[in-house]
Amino acid sequence: MVNVSIIILNWNTTKDTIECLESLRRQTYKDYEIILVDNFSRPEEYESLRSYARKSRLPIRMFKTRVNLGFAGGSNFGAKKSRGKYFCFLNNDTVVEKNFLSELMRPFEHRNDIGATVGKLLYYKDGKKTKIVQYAGGKLTFYGMGVSNSIGRRDGEGSNRRGEQGIMSGTFVVPRSVVDKIKELFCEFYFFYFEETDLSWRIRSNGYKIVYIPQSVTYHKGSVSIKANKKVSVQDMFTIRNKYLTFFRNLPLVEFAAVLPVMFVYDLGRIAKHMARGNPMLLANFVLGFTKFLTSTNKVRKPRMGHLSELRW
Repeated sequence: MVNVSIIILNWNTTKDTIECLESLRRQTYKDYEIILVDNFSRPEEYESLRSYARKSRLPIRMFKTRVNLGFAGGSNFGAKKSRGKYFCFLNNDTVVEKNFLSELMRPFEHRNDIGATVGKLLYYKDGKKTKIVQYAGGKLTFYGMGVSNSIGRRDGEGSNRRGEQGIMSGTFVVPRSVVDKIKELFCEFYFFYFEETDLSWRIRSNGYKIVYIPQSVTYHKGSVSIKANKKVSVQDMFTIRNKYLTFFRNLPLVEFAAVLPVMFVYDLGRIAKHMARGNPMLLANFVLGFTKFLTSTNKVRKPRMGHLSELRW
């Protein structure tokens, strides 16, 4: 058995996936396998990636899904095929520094209360690494959104503070033993968006810590698969549906009822701003997303182990 299974999904973005895989060649951490999941790409994309995987000499085990499972289902599919004691989830539109995995694994050597480690995420733009922060630790708010520390700022002192976090995003490691305890990795019904926030909440609700490791650096292009597969128009709908589902399934009903008006008013404010700018699409997506939330509450597990005290303004 290997120690870490790096799980990467590909959905019609083979060129970006290969660039990500190539960046793994320089890794200082050696005890890993790569679980490469083709999430029902077009035949030519799949064949191109399979040809690369066969010739690459990287420790790749490649699998193909029969339908597109989204990020949540595709990641779960990869986890089931893996052999590692730890899962490392890595977006395919990223490039990693050579010590990204060794830094994420280091805290597990000394503590058994860690449910996940998550690294720094910097933007990758126009084929170049930048020093602009996308994620440097974060929190979940009363109004329903995750907020990343130092987002949009230049990498510096504010993004180099190691410590416990409310949510994780980007590149992170979760022990298999933690997943076994919380009994669910990603909620497959989500398909994509908010699955990382939901997982973060359940990890913390089960008594584990999420630790931000700024020495682990990943560069992220952002939404490459969504754009390549022309799914940008459904982003808001999935975000809204899954946001409300996350709060509904993780909070006791009384506490969910208390925070629901705050979330609702915040979203109405966002809608008003968009309409003032001549863009009514957020209103349509909100109505669709919230309706789908109302009709989906019986389709997800409801651990309800979270509390309002975990949220921040």
